[in-house]
Amino acid sequence: MPHQLDKKITQGVFAIVASYVLISTAWISLSDMILVKLFSNINDIRNVAIFKGVLFVLVTALLLFVIISKYAHELSEIHKKLNEDNSRLNVILQMSKQGFYELEISSGKATASAGYWSMLEYDRDLPQLTLEWWRQALHPEDRELAVTTLNRCLSGEISEYRIKYRLKTKSGAWKSIISAGMVVEYNLDGTPEWMVGMHTDLEYLLAV
Repeated sequence: MPHQLDKKITQGVFAIVASYVLISTAWISLSDMILVKLFSNINDIRNVAIFKGVLFVLVTALLLFVIISKYAHELSEIHKKLNEDNSRLNVILQMSKQGFYELEISSGKATASAGYWSMLEYDRDLPQLTLEWWRQALHPEDRELAVTTLNRCLSGEISEYRIKYRLKTKSGAWKSIISAGMVVEYNLDGTPEWMVGMHTDLEYLLAV
């Protein structure tokens, strides 16, 4: 999920900053002690201090370059792996007439797979997936039960759901789907924060 990658980035930035602080503190403390012991002339100390400062900049720049390059490569590999996994998953889901979504409960915003949208006849110009959009797309006869069930999950009353309802497609037709979802992450206060779910084309499922 996107927030897991954000955590990885935050941890990496913190590690880089912490390393820089430790190296800088050690360099300044030790080099100043050595400088005082080796030189007594103020001009010599000044000249060596200037050289020490330049050397410090060069050394720390090189270390930061190595650390950041290594970290950037790790992130690139993670991102590449996630893209590859998502591509394979999207192909499998589209073949089986399924799609998935991820919902950030606090904001009400969600992302969905290509299979989710193709099930509703969208291939481009995708609408913004929010709880309000979903609510408006529900068939009027199914809206109350679907919204009530989802709200029970969002409030923490239940941790997962499975329900059948109809959603409006891009052409205005109604698509019968089976929707299943569950809360996968909670806030520190115990309230749900992330939910994932799956939509399955009911007509396709019954025809198999």
